[in-house]
Amino acid sequence: MSIFNQSSSGFSSKHVSINPPPSVSDLNEVLGASVTSSKLSEIPAFEEIEAIEQSNKNKKLEERRQKGRIRSKATRENKKKYLQHLEGKVAELEQEKFRLQNLLISYRADKLYDIGAGSKSPIENIQSNKYKTIEQFFDRETTQYVGNKSVSMAANFEKKMYKNLQNHKEFIDKAFEAIINSYNPNYKKVFLRDLGPDYTTDYKVIKKYSTFFTGETKLNKYQQQEFIKKHNLNLVDEFAASINPTKQQFEISKMIFRKYYLLNQKYKKAIQLLLEAKQIIEETNVDHNSFTKFLIESQIFEERQMMNSMLKNSIFTKDNAFKDIWQIKISNKTYTFNILDDPTMGEIATKILKTPAKLHEVSFEYNHFSLP
Repeated sequence: MSIFNQSSSGFSSKHVSINPPPSVSDLNEVLGASVTSSKLSEIPAFEEIEAIEQSNKNKKLEERRQKGRIRSKATRENKKKYLQHLEGKVAELEQEKFRLQNLLISYRADKLYDIGAGSKSPIENIQSNKYKTIEQFFDRETTQYVGNKSVSMAANFEKKMYKNLQNHKEFIDKAFEAIINSYNPNYKKVFLRDLGPDYTTDYKVIKKYSTFFTGETKLNKYQQQEFIKKHNLNLVDEFAASINPTKQQFEISKMIFRKYYLLNQKYKKAIQLLLEAKQIIEETNVDHNSFTKFLIESQIFEERQMMNSMLKNSIFTKDNAFKDIWQIKISNKTYTFNILDDPTMGEIATKILKTPAKLHEVSFEYNHFSLP
């Protein structure tokens, strides 16, 4: 396009051209790349890019979940193995506890025969004190009283009295403890202390409690403790649950517990009498020593008279209070029981046992002691 300017009016002619827009080839040269329409069509849309990224995220998430599942499974298996290990350890410790309990029972039974025997036993110490008195006041060859200028009979008795009382205390304690520990030759059940005249715990509670022992419970140890506290469960309930009884067995167990209770009441009565006897013996011993102390200190009788009397009646004689003083008579007494005749268990025993009644009889003969 041309514009004409007249020279007369100060115009001149000048040619001005307008460049066209850049082409694709021009862009290629500038960008250094070959951009064609076909290449542009191959570039994915925004939605496609977003879908690919989401797919990659999902794959990574699934991989993490799979790894988590594998770790969780391994953790569960390790926990299961550890619990099995602990259960095995508990079983071993229970067996060891049972073995030690039996060993302790045997030891205590053996000690029953050791009481009053041996150079260091309380009875031996009392006897030793008697012989020391002989050495201080008597000629052992002539058995004549010679006296002792360094110590009086009263001072000697005062010195030995409390030693003898202490030795006798130890002997009495061990003797009665041994008798009480051996009141029954068979295994003694600790749950007996919680027994009442009637067993009232519900069967459903016992069955749920049984799962604590079978390992089937879904409760943790704190929930188990709350369960025991809520239902006020004791050692009798623990014993019943450890058996994991059926409904029929549970009903029979109630009668069994009733029988155990009645037996325990008999033992309790006997032990109470033993404890009362122990108290009477201890009280009388102190009374006796107080009386002897008075006789010596009062000098109603001379020291020579007292010592000669002791020599004749105590030192050189082997006192057997059982026979010589109390003259206890020994006779035989047979005790016979048959479970079929038992007022508590007889009816159910008759239904369960099909053999002749004589086969269920237990009879044993004991030595019967009695005062004349």
